[in-house]
Amino acid sequence: MKETLARKNNMKLYPYYMMFAYDLLFYYAIRIMFFADVVNIPEYQIVMLSALYCLFRIIVQFPLTIVVTYIGKRNGTILGNIINIFSMIFVIFSQNFGMALFAQFLSAAAFSLKDVSEANLLTESIPESKGRADIFTRIDTKGFKWHCIFSALTSAASGFLYSVNMYLPMVLCLFMVVISTIISFNFEDIVHEKEKKEKKMTAKEYYRELKKGIKLSVNSKRLRTLLIFSGIVSGALTIFDLYKLTLMQDIGMNAGVIGAAYALFILLKGLYSSRAIKINKMFRNRTLSNILLIFAVSFIFMGIVALLNFEFVTKSVIIILILLILSAISGMFLIVIKKYFNNFANDKILAPIYMIKSIVFNIFASVITFAGSGTLKILNIKYAIIVLGFIFLFVALVLTNYSKDKLGLDPSEYNKKDIYKA
Repeated sequence: MKETLARKNNMKLYPYYMMFAYDLLFYYAIRIMFFADVVNIPEYQIVMLSALYCLFRIIVQFPLTIVVTYIGKRNGTILGNIINIFSMIFVIFSQNFGMALFAQFLSAAAFSLKDVSEANLLTESIPESKGRADIFTRIDTKGFKWHCIFSALTSAASGFLYSVNMYLPMVLCLFMVVISTIISFNFEDIVHEKEKKEKKMTAKEYYRELKKGIKLSVNSKRLRTLLIFSGIVSGALTIFDLYKLTLMQDIGMNAGVIGAAYALFILLKGLYSSRAIKINKMFRNRTLSNILLIFAVSFIFMGIVALLNFEFVTKSVIIILILLILSAISGMFLIVIKKYFNNFANDKILAPIYMIKSIVFNIFASVITFAGSGTLKILNIKYAIIVLGFIFLFVALVLTNYSKDKLGLDPSEYNKKDIYKA
């Protein structure tokens, strides 16, 4: 009876929690301006902060995953949110690059803990049944949609609040993280007595499955190709999130306009995520290559538009329209890539594969963001975005040719090494 009530409590609470905790609120629309105006960090160092954040995620991912196996999903969620509070405090009081960098390290640790804990906490709360996966998707999607709506509203507000006081959005972001932390204390771990006795074996079991996941990643051309391709697309999305704000600020948009535009980006990202499966069925093994090609061409086109002598309004409208399209595509990518990785194996191997995926994604995001930072140090954002566009275009063409016989095939067409066997 107690376990049943705990399950119901977690499932009911989860969407409300994710509305606040899925990602930082009030933050992303004005972070570039805050670090530039308040902390006095040059643009290339701001981009470098994100690259180092990805590097920190790589470093802390495995040890913090093991920590969660010992302290439990509920405590992992709580700890992640508490660390996030300290991260935001350091952001608010940052006076130089070093303090901002330490804040990024704390943020990396916080979200590594949250990524390992939150979804697994919901999964454990759903009773075993044929419709378990559907129930998870329904609850998770509900929380994500609520977050997107709330995030759009707070992003629109953050630009105007920044115009009033540059610290206001960051203080409100900290307040949202505190609310997330308070809500997280109301979750309950779903652990049977037998599992409690065997808890110390969990890390060993996880390590064994991790080795199987690494072996599958090395031997499977399908998984290896997917990791590389999706990692590059993920890196493109990371630099896109940074460059779009820098570009809008560079062409003269004020904080209010940037905040409102960012709100639209988030709404499109949430709305079009539901069309991902339909798009994937249409393009099959060309889905990832098409996404990367669209990003490459769009980067080049935006840079050219920014350089041309258009009127400010015309230039702003064209660039915002392109950014809206890319935001919609990024939302579809997040759903498609989860579907791809879920196709590989059972629950045991999925955990280590997702950890490997997280590490690979952050490696590519780190490398691409470092490259973006270096390019921005040498060139103005208008030229930097064109250069990266041509690089992505070349990579997309190479990977499209390489992956055509490795992704998007029917299950019967894959080699035995591409399928996990327990």
